Amino acid sequence: MDIIKLLNQEIQAAKQALEDKKSADAERLRTETSEFKPVIAGLEQLESALDNREDIGFHVSTDVITVQLGRHITLETRRYHHSKEFTVEETATYELIGDAVEHTHHAHIFDDAESLLAFIVKKTAQYIVNEKA
Repeated sequence: MDIIKLLNQEIQAAKQALEDKKSADAERLRTETSEFKPVIAGLEQLESALDNREDIGFHVSTDVITVQLGRHITLETRRYHHSKEFTVEETATYELIGDAVEHTHHAHIFDDAESLLAFIVKKTAQYIVNEKA
């Protein structure tokens, strides 16, 4: 048995496996990012319509879009690579006798970017109206 030859073969196989994984990860990231493009475009329109209000913020990363409505409401949108749906976690923070209490809803699931954007616009409108009340 030629140990050096076997070692070199295993090193080459490991290098190829690593390259294949990197390539698959890059393709997955490109796909996930492209699926967020219509959402990002809609959020840019919304941000423009809000005249850059400081109390409403948007943050986009490769796999999460966060909408911050004031100090108390956060909408986190994810799209998992194995699913075609957008999942939104809505977290509301309340003051209760001096302590901050968080309540998270996990039930918001949307089939497409349009229905997701409609939900974000609705929540933003509700925040603006309730803030002024």
